[in-house]
Amino acid sequence: KGPIPFTSFMEAALYSPEAGYYTSGREAWGPEGDYITSLDVSPVFGRTIAKQVAECWEALGSPSSFELIEAGAGRGWLSCTILDHARDICPGFYDAMTVRLVERAGGPERAVGGPGQRAGGVPRLHPGALGGEARLSRPSLVPTIL
Repeated sequence: KGPIPFTSFMEAALYSPEAGYYTSGREAWGPEGDYITSLDVSPVFGRTIAKQVAECWEALGSPSSFELIEAGAGRGWLSCTILDHARDICPGFYDAMTVRLVERAGGPERAVGGPGQRAGGVPRLHPGALGGEARLSRPSLVPTIL
């Protein structure tokens, strides 16, 4: 058929439902996959990011509600790690935070309902753009940290 733009090639290589790197159903991360991330090894990176997000929240005036958006969330492990450590960082931080995951490949649905749960079982992780949605599907109406 002839040449295609590089963007079309990458789209097919990464997200084609049958054979895309992230959408074919094979494991890309961890020991069974092609690579590991710092979150596969230790929670230290997630704790460090949680502290930074808390500083941003405080710089915003510690609003009673804010949204943390994790773009390219993969399995959602970074957000889960942030939530796991948020209670210990500063009063009110955990209760104010809601996390929205944006992941084109649809991986974070595995994390929803996992470690990121509010007391009482209300989910803390809200998949923002799953199943082929690569952009935020709606603007946030509360202070947002991306």
